[in-house]
Amino acid sequence: MKVVLGTDGSDHSKFAGSFLRRYPLGTDAHVLCCSAFSTARIVTATSHPFLGPIISDQIAQAVEDAREAAARWSDAAAEEFVAEGYSAEPHVLEGDPAMALSDFAREESAAFVCVGSRGEGSLEALFLGSVARSLANFSDIDLLVCRDKESADPGLRVIFATDHSDFADRVAAKLPSLVSGRFKTIEALSIMDPSSRDLLYALPNVEKGENFAELEQGMESWLGNASAKTAEQLSALAERVDSKVLYGHDREKIVERAKELDADLIIMGAKGRSGLSRLLLGSVSHYVLHRAACSVMIVRA
Repeated sequence: MKVVLGTDGSDHSKFAGSFLRRYPLGTDAHVLCCSAFSTARIVTATSHPFLGPIISDQIAQAVEDAREAAARWSDAAAEEFVAEGYSAEPHVLEGDPAMALSDFAREESAAFVCVGSRGEGSLEALFLGSVARSLANFSDIDLLVCRDKESADPGLRVIFATDHSDFADRVAAKLPSLVSGRFKTIEALSIMDPSSRDLLYALPNVEKGENFAELEQGMESWLGNASAKTAEQLSALAERVDSKVLYGHDREKIVERAKELDADLIIMGAKGRSGLSRLLLGSVSHYVLHRAACSVMIVRA
């Protein structure tokens, strides 16, 4: 399994590397440690009829400095993986970081891309850095966004959030291809929201004449069975697998549950029943990715 790690020398990208080493990659994993630099982001005035010739050398030096810095960052990241027994190699990419990482991952047929929640740049979003945000919103790759969180336990506690849509079921079926070892725990989490029209439509054998109490009871029973089935499907991926059904608004409850369990990672699909509200990212996954206090993996299926 190939994995692309994006690194820019920042503390967030360094944490992403350390988190990825806790992730169950398996002994056959190959980590491609990538740093990207963009000449377009280097301020240039070479087109100015007077200033261009004067500072062209400075511009060329700035580009070379950016290339060398990217090489140092990727080399350092790869060395850390090799030192812990992983197969890894450094790569320097040129271009917009998000696009370069996405394109490279696609070319290498990587299982997913791993980045820190924020990069070296200033905060361009309230809770998420520009590279992670762009990869989540505009790329079709599976993405692991690592948010810095202290933990003394090498094993990862995971929440798999599902609405049991066809898409979510495909995500659950795909997950074994993204894991080559075992997490410490996985909880298959479903949220019972009686105001969700889509969820009501998904219930089998619901007739128009049923009252709200009967609908609510049927929804809870259906979600409980579906969650238990998902947990069984994921049983090989963790030392312990449980299922849970909570009552309330889905996106808030996912974030709250992760905090309650002190989870290290939330895994969920890129879009659910609600459809596209952020281009390739659904409204629930968008909210969780920005608001969760732990790392988040967005899976596309």
